[in-house]
Amino acid sequence: MQASPRSANLIRASLNEAKPSFGTRTTTDWMGTYYQYTNRLAHLHLVRKENGIPAYLVFLYFVGATDVDGPGTISEWQEAIRRAHAALGLGTGPLSPYVVDLFLDVGSIAAG
Repeated sequence: MQASPRSANLIRASLNEAKPSFGTRTTTDWMGTYYQYTNRLAHLHLVRKENGIPAYLVFLYFVGATDVDGPGTISEWQEAIRRAHAALGLGTGPLSPYVVDLFLDVGSIAAG
């Protein structure tokens, strides 16, 4: 992530504010490798907790995509997600039920 020191401090504060909503210790760094993931969690926190809008966060994972480099099966994705959650210190918090993982098998979709 490339941000000015002032912006980085604002982002860090927003991420730290969201952490308890997902059962995370405040010492866990959310500005590193999984920043894009944590940024989306922070947005769910903003929408639900700060604005009272009944939103869900859906992560859509593509299965069977042979033209990209990455997990290709549901179990491979689930393991990658498990590793990310462990690295981020994600536990069970009040917003955890509003984060959903969906898997779409694109291998069965005909090229058009």
